[in-house]
Amino acid sequence: DYAQEQRDEVEALRSIFDGVTVSDTAPTVVTLPVASDEERLTLQLQITYVDKYPDEVPQIELVDPVGLEDSDLAELTAKLTTLASDSIGMAMCFTLHAAAKEYIDDRFALLREAEEKKQREEEEAANLAEVEKHIIGTIVTSESFAAWRERFMAEQAPIVEALRVAQKAAKKGRLTGRQLFERDASLKTSDIKELAPDEVAVDSSLFEDLDIEDLDAGAAAAPAASIFEGETFSDED
Repeated sequence: DYAQEQRDEVEALRSIFDGVTVSDTAPTVVTLPVASDEERLTLQLQITYVDKYPDEVPQIELVDPVGLEDSDLAELTAKLTTLASDSIGMAMCFTLHAAAKEYIDDRFALLREAEEKKQREEEEAANLAEVEKHIIGTIVTSESFAAWRERFMAEQAPIVEALRVAQKAAKKGRLTGRQLFERDASLKTSDIKELAPDEVAVDSSLFEDLDIEDLDAGAAAAPAASIFEGETFSDED
């Protein structure tokens, strides 16, 4: 009795699935909701019994799809029709629903994978842009430089003013360089003494036997000895 088999299957489906609906008029149409995780992909699986179901293939339709392309629906319809042909002779609504759910879950997994890949690529691109920003820096234009200079001068103005005031206060009451030289004449030679190169002592006896033309030897030797004795000369003299 096909009618009885169909009624028995409907009762079983109602006890298994939430949201199953069954038409009140012939032919019997069973509608089963199919949804992926998070219900991102959904559709309604409609199975219409024919007179000799389950010994004949029922009519299969996919309605109210969400998140699925027309190509997905065509592929799934073909899969379910083939499965129904292989299941002739037995109640098959549960089997068809399981196959539709598996297909939806596979499509959802691919969707999540694509979304995660896109997110990773966007994050990597953002990180790369940040690194390049630090390495390469920001391209300077005349407008951006002028704006930066204006900000910089505004930031430095208080510092420059503070330094000016501090220098003015520090110089207050101090003598100028000219005034220091006029007050202390030793300053005129102090630096020269510090800059004098290494000195070399001279032995005056080396000059005692010199014969200086047109000069009296004794008169010349004595002044020479007195002049150079005890004096020192640098290597460059």
